[in-house]
Amino acid sequence: MSPVGAILAATVALATPAGSPLVGTWASPGDLSAARIGPCVRDSGELCAVVVRETVAKGELPTLGQVILHGLRPDGPGRWKGVYIMGRQTLPATVRLRRPGVAEMTVCRWPLCRTVAYRRVDS
Repeated sequence: MSPVGAILAATVALATPAGSPLVGTWASPGDLSAARIGPCVRDSGELCAVVVRETVAKGELPTLGQVILHGLRPDGPGRWKGVYIMGRQTLPATVRLRRPGVAEMTVCRWPLCRTVAYRRVDS
């Protein structure tokens, strides 16, 4: 493949959900839970996150296997916007890659926002 062809192929790959640097499994602080980010079930060009590991605290409902983020779309370099699902609520969410292997998710529930850093545990 020519150098131009290789650049074009890499650009197309990064523009598709499967080629996104967010695709993979991300662990929460303290490794209490992990979610796998990948293409949404519908062929929408968006990314979704599904809980693949969790520690359920007393009084909390389990979320294993549930979609917790959906509609993630690029919103600038190293930044995606989508929706966080918390029970019956849907809240705006922003995910930013801070450095390789570290992503921060900010979820806002007016008037407060919370940012949490996640680390990649596999790709």
